[in-house]
Amino acid sequence: GLVFSKDRPFQLGEYLRTLLLYSHGATLRVTVLAAISARFEASYAHLAEVFPEVDFWRETDFARQVEEAVTASGEFLLFGVDDALFC
Repeated sequence: GLVFSKDRPFQLGEYLRTLLLYSHGATLRVTVLAAISARFEASYAHLAEVFPEVDFWRETDFARQVEEAVTASGEFLLFGVDDALFC
């Protein structure tokens, strides 16, 4: 899955927590593409430690990074945003 986030580490953490909780052991490849202001850098770094199975990419070239993630995905790709949760 490719998850978009911008300066919302708490919401992203809940998205990732519930995604992984309700995926019931499915093999997932999750990449977070995040636009991060200096004020939130430490919080995103903490999330990267809490969710080591998730790839965190800092947004530098949105179109190129999305294309790279889509190209690297398998047969299916889930797009997500940081303000959603699964229940």
